[in-house]
Amino acid sequence: MALDAEELKARARAETGLNDYGDAPLDESLDVFCRSLREEARLTPEGVEKAEALILSRLAERLRIEDFIARHPEVLEQEVAPVVLLAGMPRSGTTAFAQHLSEDPAARSIPRWECNSLVPPEAGAHGDDDPRLAKSRAAFEQAFREMPWRQAILPNNYDDPAEHGILMGLTFLNLQLPTLYRVPSWEAWMMEQDLTPGYEYLAKVLKLLQWAKAADFWSLKLPPDLFALDAIDRVFPGTRFVWSHRHPLESISSVCSLSANLREKQAGAHVDPLEIGPTQLAFQAEACDRAMAARATIGEDRFIDVYQSDLSRDIPGTIEALYAKLGLPFTDAYRAKLTARLVEKPRGRFGKHDHQLDRYGISERQVVDRFSVYIDRFHSGRD
Repeated sequence: MALDAEELKARARAETGLNDYGDAPLDESLDVFCRSLREEARLTPEGVEKAEALILSRLAERLRIEDFIARHPEVLEQEVAPVVLLAGMPRSGTTAFAQHLSEDPAARSIPRWECNSLVPPEAGAHGDDDPRLAKSRAAFEQAFREMPWRQAILPNNYDDPAEHGILMGLTFLNLQLPTLYRVPSWEAWMMEQDLTPGYEYLAKVLKLLQWAKAADFWSLKLPPDLFALDAIDRVFPGTRFVWSHRHPLESISSVCSLSANLREKQAGAHVDPLEIGPTQLAFQAEACDRAMAARATIGEDRFIDVYQSDLSRDIPGTIEALYAKLGLPFTDAYRAKLTARLVEKPRGRFGKHDHQLDRYGISERQVVDRFSVYIDRFHSGRD
C-alpha cells in the first residue's frame, strides 16, 4: 500500500542499513500524516511518489542522526547556544529578514545546504571541501530549472538560511506541512498535541550542528512556531522573540498563492483555490491567536516588534535598532556584509509575486474581522 508508515520506516532502514530511530516521537504522528495524505491530499500518482520520497528522506536523516550521536555521545554534552527566534506569519517578510540577520558573523543560522544534509562529515564540516556544499548547489540549480516560479515567491539559494521545518519534520510535528499538502485530519490532530517533544528533538539536532560549527547564538525562524511559543520557551529558556509584522491583508493572499503553487506544482496535487483561502485564513489566524496568548504568559520583555514597513525604508537602520534592543553588537563586519548583500541581491530581482484574495474565496472584510484583535494591537495607525 502506498504511503504506509510502517512500510516507509522499513524502507528507510533498508536504504540506510541503520535501525534505531531513537526515543523521540515518530510513530503516531507519521501514521496520522500518512493516512491523511492517502485519504485527503488529492495527490496524483506522481504526487504520491514525491510524498513518499519526502517522508523517506526525513526517516533516513533521523536514522543517520541517531547513528552519528551514538558514535559521538559528546554531542549531547553541549548546551544549546542562546536563541534569537524570528517569529511572524508566513509571507510577512521573514525570509528576507532572516537572510539579512544571517549576515552577522556572530549569528549561527542553518544554511540550506546544511539543512538538506544535517549529519556532518567526520572532518572538514563547513569547509570549502564539505561534500554537502556541491551536492546542494547542484540540487538548487536543478530546482531553479524545473520550478522557475519559486524564485519570485521564495527567493533563496543553497547558502541562504533555512527554516527549521525540516528539523521539526524529523518527528513529523512540523506545522509547515499543511501549506504543502491538504491534510485536514492530520492538522486537526496536530492542533491537540503538545509540541514540546518536537522542539526537544530540535534542540538535540542543534547540538549536532553546534558540534560541526560552534554558535555564539542561534538565529532561527519558522512561521508555524507561532503555534508553539510556549513550548519553545520551555525547551529554550531565555529565547528572545523578534516578531515580524506585515498586515494580514497582504500576507494572507500571499500565503494562499504560495500554498496553491506548492501543492500543485511541487507536491503534485489537485488544487481547489477557493478552498485554500478559508482554510489558510483559519489556520494562520489560529497561529496568531495562540502566539498572542503565549506572549502574554512569557512576558513582553522577551519580545521585540519589527515592521516590514520600517525594513522596506531602511534595512540597516532597522536592524541596528533591533540589535540595540537585543543587547547585541551591530559590528562593522556585520554592517559591511549586510550592505554587500543588499547590493548583490536586491529585492524583487526575480520579479513580482502577484496575489489577490478573491482568487482564493475570501474577502478583505473576512480577513480584517478574523484578525481584528491582532490588527488593533499591532497595525492600528501604522499601515
